[in-house]
Amino acid sequence: MVTMPVTYDAQDAGRVLPLDKASHRVWTALRHDEPIPKSATEESVGDRTDSPVSAG
Repeated sequence: MVTMPVTYDAQDAGRVLPLDKASHRVWTALRHDEPIPKSATEESVGDRTDSPVSAG
């Protein structure tokens, strides 16, 4: 599974912002029915578990 490549919002730790270039690589691969390149998701915080926002 792939999530949209995102990074934490510097002004609001409870939000994420898309990584534009990486997102473009994901959508291009999907559009052409090709594998998602690892470079498109390696900088994303979307799958990380060390969120700056505490639960609860």
